Amino acid sequence: MELLVLWSLMGLVGFVIGNVKGRALFGFCLGILLGPIGWILVLCFGNAGAECQMCRKAIDPLAKICPYCRSAVVAERKPDALPFIKADSFRKTITPTNRQ
Repeated sequence: MELLVLWSLMGLVGFVIGNVKGRALFGFCLGILLGPIGWILVLCFGNAGAECQMCRKAIDPLAKICPYCRSAVVAERKPDALPFIKADSFRKTITPTNRQ
């Protein structure tokens, strides 16, 4: 019985930590399976989703307005890992120099 209560408590703590990071179920599962080590792992993982620029709280990545502070959310564009290079960028236009 005490073991069940202890597992539930570890899962609850993991849930609370994961909820702050936007990963409540992940935190709950790691809290039950690994206990305090799972809590540390949840803390080490980044936030799931986006972050409001004004209040710095985790929000839905598709949100246009922060549900906490009601400020407009500007979507950050992440650079592509391997950007495509246009063929025109390799062509050089050779112009004759004006000799006088």
